[in-house]
Amino acid sequence: MSAKHFVSFLILIGLLSFLSSCAVRTQAVEKPVKVEVPVKCEVPEVAKPRYITPSQADSSVRLLEILMHNYGECRVYSERLEKALEVCR
Repeated sequence: MSAKHFVSFLILIGLLSFLSSCAVRTQAVEKPVKVEVPVKCEVPEVAKPRYITPSQADSSVRLLEILMHNYGECRVYSERLEKALEVCR
């Protein structure tokens, strides 16, 4: 292999590695599944969670705190909904 071909080969390998590293990776988003739950009575009212809305000026530490708070609120809300449905089963 001549030096000219070798340089062309290296450039080709470099371009291919650059293009493959810049490829956009798509991630499948799962759609929520709707499940019919048989209910025998009126489901009691459950208090809505109090989520914190982050702002653009929040630091990454503050954003993490907000995320953890909102996750906790969501988890507690989900548990309350499950208990409310159990009353009517």
